[in-house]
Amino acid sequence: LLITPVMISPIVTGLIWRMLYHEKYGAINGFLKMIGINAEWAWLADPNLAVLAVIFTDVWEWTPLVMMVLLAGLQSISLEPYESARIDGASPLQIFAYITLPLIRLPILAVVLIRVIDSIKLFDIIYVLTMGGPGGRTETISFYTYLVGFRYFRMGYAAALSYLVLIIIIALSTIFIRLMRPKEA
Repeated sequence: LLITPVMISPIVTGLIWRMLYHEKYGAINGFLKMIGINAEWAWLADPNLAVLAVIFTDVWEWTPLVMMVLLAGLQSISLEPYESARIDGASPLQIFAYITLPLIRLPILAVVLIRVIDSIKLFDIIYVLTMGGPGGRTETISFYTYLVGFRYFRMGYAAALSYLVLIIIIALSTIFIRLMRPKEA
């Protein structure tokens, strides 16, 4: 049940959240009215709220994947370093900072890389929720590439933008892979 957002198609996720964000009949505004906040917010029509709505929807969709990877990283740590730290008198904050974080550094970097790449190529949720609007505020480079290629029929420019996305992703991946290398003593 907790990993359901990852298993649902992004298009279906976008449709569900578009209904939840509906100005008059959406569950979010209904809940706000129920707790006494009497405002019909246009979540997907207001430029600032639309950006927040897209970000929240994307985070909601991919948080279970991030949590599963981090949980797997935490479960791979043996208990011996923790026991040694407790015997040496380390505080819980010191244990977290000096034992847990360094030992799950690789899963953290892997998840950050995956999410950065996903954010760069985010298309489907934006297409369903806002079509890049209002006023282009929720456009990503992938959505802009779609507009250039299929709405304005500038295929050469769209292909160049796609290569630019590829170069950006390769550069970011290279940086993250270098960060993942073991540190030499």
